[in-house]
Amino acid sequence: MSNLVFSYAKNIFISYTHRPHDFGNFTGQGFQTTLITSSLRVAFMLDTQMNLKIELVELKRSIWLNKSNIIKNS
Repeated sequence: MSNLVFSYAKNIFISYTHRPHDFGNFTGQGFQTTLITSSLRVAFMLDTQMNLKIELVELKRSIWLNKSNIIKNS
């Protein structure tokens, strides 16, 4: 048997057909994860009559995974 990687929908590029079991799953199970998404947008209006503007956008996504705190079904 090959090395199967289980997907719990966190990584969209991993197949969702490989999972440890079909029943007994619940929303929020697994490792506690902190997700922070931030964005910075700067815009400069070139022409107010035509609403022509230039925008510069910076996006950042940070994920912290806490494997020591596992959320279990109680």
